[in-house]
Amino acid sequence: MKVEIHKKKGLRTILSIVVDKKDIEKKMNERLNELQKEVTLKGFRAGKVPPSVIKSQFGKSIYGEVIDKVLRESSAKAIEEKN
Repeated sequence: MKVEIHKKKGLRTILSIVVDKKDIEKKMNERLNELQKEVTLKGFRAGKVPPSVIKSQFGKSIYGEVIDKVLRESSAKAIEEKN
C-alpha cells in the first residue's frame, strides 16, 4: 500500500492510496473460501461448491464487496498513519 498526501488551499487535502493487485487477489481468494462453506447451489453438496463456480456466478458482487472492504481498511490505516 502506497499513500500520498497532497495539500491544497485552506483545509483541503487529497489522500491518494495505491493498493497492490496481489493484496486484492489475496482478499478475494479469502472471501471465496469463506463463501464456499456457506453457498448452496443446485448440483453441489452444501459447502462443497468450488470457488471457481462461485466466482463465475457471483464474481462481480464479491469483487465489489472485497474492493469496498479494502478501501475502508486502507483509508482508515492511511489516515491513522499520517494523522
